[in-house]
Amino acid sequence: MKKASKILILSAFVLVLFITGCTAAADKKAALDTKIYQGISIRNINVGGMTKDEAKKAVQDVLDKEIDAMELRFTYGDWNLSVSGRELNSRFNVDEAVQTAYDYGKTGNIIKRMLNMRMLGKEGYNIPLTFSADLAVAEGYIGRIAGDLNKTTADATFRYEGNGVFTVTPEVNGVKVDEAQLKMLIDGSVKPEGGFKAIEVPASVEMAKVTADKWSGIKEKISGFSTSFNAGDVSRSSNIKLAADTINGTILWPGEVFSMNKAVGPRTKENGYNDAKIIVNGELVPGLAGGICQATTTVYNAALLANLEIVERHPHSLKVAYIAASRDATISGSTLDLKFRNTTSAPIYIEAYTRTGTITVNFYGTNDHPEQTVKIVSEVLYTIPASTQYIYDSSLAQGVEIWKTKPSSGMKSRAYRQIYVNGELISSKLLSTDTYQPQTGKLRIGTAQ
Repeated sequence: MKKASKILILSAFVLVLFITGCTAAADKKAALDTKIYQGISIRNINVGGMTKDEAKKAVQDVLDKEIDAMELRFTYGDWNLSVSGRELNSRFNVDEAVQTAYDYGKTGNIIKRMLNMRMLGKEGYNIPLTFSADLAVAEGYIGRIAGDLNKTTADATFRYEGNGVFTVTPEVNGVKVDEAQLKMLIDGSVKPEGGFKAIEVPASVEMAKVTADKWSGIKEKISGFSTSFNAGDVSRSSNIKLAADTINGTILWPGEVFSMNKAVGPRTKENGYNDAKIIVNGELVPGLAGGICQATTTVYNAALLANLEIVERHPHSLKVAYIAASRDATISGSTLDLKFRNTTSAPIYIEAYTRTGTITVNFYGTNDHPEQTVKIVSEVLYTIPASTQYIYDSSLAQGVEIWKTKPSSGMKSRAYRQIYVNGELISSKLLSTDTYQPQTGKLRIGTAQ
């Protein structure tokens, strides 16, 4: 037993001396070895046998090309913006990796070193790199991106150039960049292995209510009508022109009902209307906004010829001179109105204007039935004779006669809207049957001696 113990103690002493000697030798070798061991690579770039400076240059040369090609790309539809990797101070932890490569197999106890060297001999050792960038630079672009992309919603607009020519300005859909969400995407854009994730800019969209397509149906004249007036009656002419100017440019969407009262608004002196003759209780008397009914009648006949649905229409109490019987229309206050519905497939643009002694109203839109022709026919069923009132006036010389109001016969009449195709009548619809009062004549007869 004593002999065996002595042998064991001696063996242990020898082993310690061996390990100590190997360690000292290894430490001395490591201290003298200024190069990286063979079999070591950084991000699959072989750096074995290189000094630290040589390894750093070899790795950085490869990475510089990658960084030069890097970009953080922002996109939104057809819009895009790229920020270079250099501008973002893109970098890899090359210095740390080179130091790790240099230290491999040179640090730690002898057993660890021996194991590391054995691994190098068998499979080599690859050191990964981590990537980083200065994202504060990218965040500085958020304001610019919002400035480029943010848009205020605007409906498509429509303008009549005259002579049947129209201009449509396309709609603009509103865009609002979500800047907080964009910052979060930027902060998460770096790929640990290198490079950046492309960013689709987050934004909300507000769609325009009126698109250019909605205006595309206004492409042709579908009806037009004119009536004549006495241009010498300045007050009445002014009222007719004001009504035409107010109506001009009205847009009537499919299914929408036009109201003459709503279109022209209150007929007041504050709104520019003058006193002119109006019909009250079967007589022509001075009144505010005289002439408005001629504008109304002209609009009514344009609507008839466009084959629109008439919702409301009222005749005058007296037959008017500027239009055939049963084709007139009157409005009064807010109780009597002219209303019609756009029964076509497209919006209607109403053009109204006056020239010397004429008011014209044209409807532009889409003629859904170009094969059809519309005619308005009126007929008088019977007349109602007018009486005359004689007024004896001592301020006039005897035998002198002056008409204060000439008598005008009344009548009963009706109107039809007829539809023709290739000259053949396919439809005849009764529009109205109306009774016009006769206008009593008033004749002044002089009695002075």
